[in-house]
Parts: sequence; structure tokens; C-alpha cells
Amino acid sequence: MSKANVLAIDCSNAGVAGDMLFSALFSLVKEDQDSLSLELSNLLSSIVGETVEFQTSVVSYHGQTGLRLVEIEPNIEMTWNEIDSAIRNASQRLSGVYSQALTKSWELITDAEKQIHGTDSIVLHELGHFDTVFDLVSVFYILEKLKVSEVILSPVATGTGMARTSHGMVPIPVPAVQYILEKTQIPTVHSQLPYELLTPTGAALLGSIKSLFPSPKHAIWERSTLGFGLMQLEGTVNAVRVRLGHTPTSPSSITILETNIDDVSGEILGDAVERLMEKGALDVSYSPLIMKKNRPGWLLRVICVSEAADPLIEYIQRLTGTLGVRVMPIERHVGSRSFEERELNIGERMVSFTIKKGKFGQKVEFEDLKRLANELDLTPKEVLDLIQSHLQDP
Repeated sequence: MSKANVLAIDCSNAGVAGDMLFSALFSLVKEDQDSLSLELSNLLSSIVGETVEFQTSVVSYHGQTGLRLVEIEPNIEMTWNEIDSAIRNASQRLSGVYSQALTKSWELITDAEKQIHGTDSIVLHELGHFDTVFDLVSVFYILEKLKVSEVILSPVATGTGMARTSHGMVPIPVPAVQYILEKTQIPTVHSQLPYELLTPTGAALLGSIKSLFPSPKHAIWERSTLGFGLMQLEGTVNAVRVRLGHTPTSPSSITILETNIDDVSGEILGDAVERLMEKGALDVSYSPLIMKKNRPGWLLRVICVSEAADPLIEYIQRLTGTLGVRVMPIERHVGSRSFEERELNIGERMVSFTIKKGKFGQKVEFEDLKRLANELDLTPKEVLDLIQSHLQDP
């Protein structure tokens, strides 16, 4: 059986900030951290137009050892438009769910700022620096590097008391964090530590991960690391722990959700497909049917992991106005699969792509075809023809 990579983020003790999660993930890539550091620096330099460098250090505290991000260059302020452009640029360099999660994490921060200030005009304060771009882009770049496909999130500690911000003293969780918690329904754990343990960037990272990565029931763990924050917390370790493992692809339980609809337009149905996929559905389809009294209508079918059924049922009702949804738990068998990174020289340019291999066939990931088509000014079919021709060469 093949296996899917699973990541666990344990943040119920000291919460999480963007630099802490980056440090923990960076230390998971044990094979070649120097190479990863160069890749990240080159990527970030290309999207902000300045040379980017960063430094980590090994930290030991209360008998536990991990990494801490101690320096990021350049230490520059950025406007909302500059950060937005950098994030959109970076999202085009990532593929599939990692690109979607990066975009969503920035959208959560943007939406939080709009909600707090009651205006579409956004002025960033604490978040208006390059380290926001660094944290968001680096985390999802490493998740793609590790080929993480499922994530387990612990409840997150938020801290208590008051925090000093550019708007004065505000209660913890600060307003931006509270908005993201409500928007994404991240579970929290009560903590008496008088610190801001969950930052807006940390909340945005957790919120996008929770929204877009399914959570497995079981996992076999292979290694774990700690990412330390800059503060020293009295009586506890200021660190987030991440664990990397796998879950065998074997018979599993999924749920099919169905409803008959005869009073919505094709545009609304098409939009519902996209939104349900963004909410974590495994597959969404609709087909025409004849309903009672010979009325023409649509059968909307959603396939999801069983744990996601309840929130998706409510979302289907919100999207379509339907009064009822049929729920059918079933067993499925997931065939073995693996992923292989390949490189190909196209027009004197070396490009990379991922091939998904099954027991009886293989295919190029379509998100990579789209990305390469945009980069090379070709169509996805033309890119696929070039790749297939290369694969068939002896």
C-alpha cells in the first residue's frame, strides 16, 4: 500500500505564530536544509525584488531542543498592495492545494482587517512588514516540499489578558485573531498564560490549513520537531510541535450527500461546485433529472470524508436553499498511488512537474500543467503533449 503524508500541528500549549510554525517545518526537512534555504531565498527574492536572507538557531529550553527564526532580511515595511502582489506572485509558483491555502491565508488577514476597521480601505500596522510575506509563503512552500496531504490540528491556545497594538491596548485574542477564529471555526483551548499566544498570521495559517486539508482518523508518526518563538514564557516552553507521518491508503469511509433542486440557475450551481470544493469536498457534480410532477431539475451530488459531512450539509443548504440533503455513508477502496517529481527542458528552460502514479497508469498533475502553461505562454494540452513526448523517449 502507498501512503499519504500527514502533518500534526500541536499548538495547545503555547499557541502559534508564523515564525514558530516556519521554524518547526523547516527543521522537518532534515535531508538538505541548505538547499531548502537557498530555494526559499531565491523564491522570496524574486517576488519582492530584493535579496532575501534568513537565519535560524538551535534553541534548548527545559530539556527540549528545536529551531528559532532569529533574523529575516530585508526588514522592510510593505503596503497592502505590495504584500498582495507578492502573495499572488508566490501562489503562482505553488501548485494545487498549497497555492489555494497560501491565497486563503492572506484573504483571511485581509478580511479581518476590513471587518475590524469597517472599510474596504486597508492600512496594515503590525502585519505590514516583509515577515508576513515570509511566514505565509515559506510555510506552504515547505508543506508542498514535504508533500503533506492531510493535517491534524490540535486546539490552539490563545492566551489571555491584554495586548499592546497600534490601536492601543486590546483584549486577547486580539480582534483580527478573534475574527479568523470565528470565520474558520478553529477550536481553542483555555489558557491562563498572560501573553498573546496566537498571532493573526498564525491564526490565518491554521485557518487556511483547517479549511483546505482533510484530517485523517489514524496516522503512523515518523519524526517530530519544535519551532520556538522569541518570547520566553514563565513556566512553559514557547514552542509549537509538528509531527510528520503517514496513513496507509486502504479501505476507508466516505459520505455521499445528495439533493434534488428545481429552482436555482446554472450559474448558482456552477458557483456551488467551486465553493464546495474549496470547503473540502472530495468531488462535486450535478446532473439533470425529472422530478415529481414532471418538473425538470438537478441532482447535486457531493462526495466528502465522513467527518466533513455535517458542515457541508449546512453549506449546501446555504448555497442552494434546498430543504433537505440525503446522507449515504459508504465504504470505498483507495488504490495505491505515489508522486514523482520530474524535470524537463522546454524552450531552453528547465521546468519541474509532478506525476501521480497508480497501479495501472500515471498522469501529470493538472495544476502543474496550468502553471507551466501560464509560465510558457502555451495551452495545458500543448504542455502535456511535450511532457508525454519526453516520457515516451527511450
